[in-house]
Amino acid sequence: MTMDDLLQYYDYLNRLAGSKLGSQDGADDLVADVYLAAFAHLKRGGKIEHPKTWLVSVLMNKLNSRLRKKYSRSFVSIDLFGDSLSSDEDFERELIQSEEASELRRELLMLSRLHREVLIRYYFNGEDIASISEALGVPEGTVKRRLFDGRQTLKKGLEQMNTQENKIPRRLNIWNSGDFPTFPNGNDLIAHIEVNFLEQNILYEAYEKPLKPSEIARALGVPAPYVESELDFLADNEVMAKTPDGKYYTDFLIKKAEFNNNSALWQNEFVKRNFDVFWKAMSGLMSDVEKTDIAKKLNPRQLKKLQRWAVMRLLQKFRQDLLDLGDNFECPLRNDGRRWFIGGSESEFFNDQSLKIGKYHIGSYGYSGLRNACFTAPDGTLLWTHEFDTDLYDNPHRWCHIGDYDSLANLLWGLFNGIPVEECNISTIFLEKTESLIIWGILARENGKIIADIPILSESEYAVILKLIEPWHKLLTEKLGKELSEYLSTALEPIPPHLKSVPDWLRRPFDYTAMSAVREAFDRGLWLSDIDYCCPPMVMRYREK
Repeated sequence: MTMDDLLQYYDYLNRLAGSKLGSQDGADDLVADVYLAAFAHLKRGGKIEHPKTWLVSVLMNKLNSRLRKKYSRSFVSIDLFGDSLSSDEDFERELIQSEEASELRRELLMLSRLHREVLIRYYFNGEDIASISEALGVPEGTVKRRLFDGRQTLKKGLEQMNTQENKIPRRLNIWNSGDFPTFPNGNDLIAHIEVNFLEQNILYEAYEKPLKPSEIARALGVPAPYVESELDFLADNEVMAKTPDGKYYTDFLIKKAEFNNNSALWQNEFVKRNFDVFWKAMSGLMSDVEKTDIAKKLNPRQLKKLQRWAVMRLLQKFRQDLLDLGDNFECPLRNDGRRWFIGGSESEFFNDQSLKIGKYHIGSYGYSGLRNACFTAPDGTLLWTHEFDTDLYDNPHRWCHIGDYDSLANLLWGLFNGIPVEECNISTIFLEKTESLIIWGILARENGKIIADIPILSESEYAVILKLIEPWHKLLTEKLGKELSEYLSTALEPIPPHLKSVPDWLRRPFDYTAMSAVREAFDRGLWLSDIDYCCPPMVMRYREK
């Protein structure tokens, strides 16, 4: 990775910085700081494996740092504030005599919107209670109550300022399923939260119990206006909920590292004890796939990817059918008419390198999928992609990097029908991803031509593969279903008592059984040890005309 590689993201970062700052003023300076940090990181021998994600993360951290610095500067002199506070109340005299203006301003910004507004109007703007009452459209008694409550909260905050420990910022890994909404800029809610460090920490903070905006602001050490705007956004998009008394809480499950760790260990041991049965089903299915007429039309790489997909589907189906979810698996209906759910996991589970099973980090036993997407090709043909993401001879973040799956489907369909890549119905921007798609094992270059390098099956051929899975699924269920089912029925992630929207099926452990079986086969030299290329478990199917 070189600076030239990183500079291709300059325009994107500049637009992102401008949108976060509200204008382009200062955007260039902010982006320059990001690239300076990248240069220093590379000079020290650091590696940047996912440049866009890394650069966006640095930009958001530097932006948050700037905001913290901005709001640690005094915007009013202590003398002026002292004059406006002239009163015989002990609280106001103590402020004038003992507190720094920056500390006072910081605590004022931690207050809720209601209390903050009346205090600023009364003390800073010199408005009397009657004027504030008229401006806000509330009774004078309400103004007096807000002034009193605000002063009490402000005094308590100042008293605690020197003893309160700073919160350690945390990262939240988000996952979702269903018909997820997309914003006008092309990003979805997941992508938005993944680059917004403040929102991630708000969601963490308000998970265990509902909190007032001022409580969240104080806990995170962030001015309340910033917290309030993010709370409004998260509540409007149904990832947080608001209680009748004005508190907010995270309205989805956040899986804890300890629960994930324990469930991954149990499932891995379950696979090891019963590996002979797992391998009989896996190897039997791969042998059946290889004997089909479908296999004869595929090159060796495409066949290996089809076998990988079939095995992953077998192992996933084995576990899913044991849950017997029925209609309960349906995603909740949202205000916009869509059905989707969202979940989170503590980042420690994915980032703590001490969490291992044998020589692998526990995250290596997870996977994403089965993801199914439907498209209509330029010639009217219906297309579907079906894929899993793993981190074994695969790119676990392929879906995020690809982004434009419509263009991908059009490209694969065009290549499958002998159309040169330059003539496929895709954007110039997506055309630039061709080399990456080759690295990720979706395309290949043969005899100077670019070809689709994943299996592309007709609906009838796809049905043949699903039919081959059935007897091996039956074997796993008969031999191992009872033990795994008993574990899954009792292993539920604990949730806070106020969180009523999370169904029991979502509280069950992640599926670590599938990749435990795959990695066990790999470690024993039985499977995948003969490849040196990216081999994604991904297929595309089309409807015959």
